Amino acid sequence: LVAPVAAWAAPKAKPESVVYVVRRGDTLYALATSYMLRTSDYAIVQRRNHIANPRRLPVGAKLDIPVALLRTTPAQARVASYRGQVSAVVQGADVPLSRGMLLPEGSVVATGPNSSVRLALTDGSQVALPSQSRIRIDVLRHTPMTGSIERTFTLEAGRSEATVTPMTKPRDGFIIRTPLSVTAVRGTVFRVAYDAQSQRAWTEVVDGTVNVASPIDGSASVTPEAFGVKASNHGVSVPEALLPPPTITTPGRTQDEADVMFGLTPVPGAVKYRVRLGADAGLLDLL
Repeated sequence: LVAPVAAWAAPKAKPESVVYVVRRGDTLYALATSYMLRTSDYAIVQRRNHIANPRRLPVGAKLDIPVALLRTTPAQARVASYRGQVSAVVQGADVPLSRGMLLPEGSVVATGPNSSVRLALTDGSQVALPSQSRIRIDVLRHTPMTGSIERTFTLEAGRSEATVTPMTKPRDGFIIRTPLSVTAVRGTVFRVAYDAQSQRAWTEVVDGTVNVASPIDGSASVTPEAFGVKASNHGVSVPEALLPPPTITTPGRTQDEADVMFGLTPVPGAVKYRVRLGADAGLLDLL
């Protein structure tokens, strides 16, 4: 889904300005009205780009526009599915969860024992939480001029799994933070876990490549598919190969009894196994 990054020290700061290519009929007044915080901001762009007449812009000309001037619109995450005990705090108030419910920035979603929830974003990306997990939606923003979308979550406890649609805009972003790690991607499938008691966090890459950095000491790691990294108060570790999944000995067996039963071929080096049961083949609607 994404090309491996050759070198990376931290989530790169996005450019302070964007380049807009003038189209037929554009004027600085019209651009300011449609895309900027204030109509009067056209004057800043005029001075910055040495434009004599704000009503006459040559088609194809490139305008350098400060990001701080651009208007953004809030987006929302949709509750695609959930099971069991799932709670939400929206605008500081506890609210009952329902399928299709829209969650704005600042919302916190938590799962209880034997519970799960899946959040769908407007671009097709998804974030799933298994039981005993809690995540906060920090940023869900769309910038109309550039078409870019920014999404930032904080995993406060437990585990999360994200499936991120490949990004096409330079200022697109998808980040999951913990107190010990910052995981930034541009299109991949990955898992983040955080244990407050042991003060450790993990990032595991299922598909693609992710960038993981420590907000504590700045250490960072480019983590490829089938590898994972640990984060602690001492920074981010080097990537380690993940063990392969165990083989199910009778994968085609029909599960029509009261108890779900299957056999696994042991994986050398495995200490324990994590099993997920889903109502769908993609394991998005977790049982």
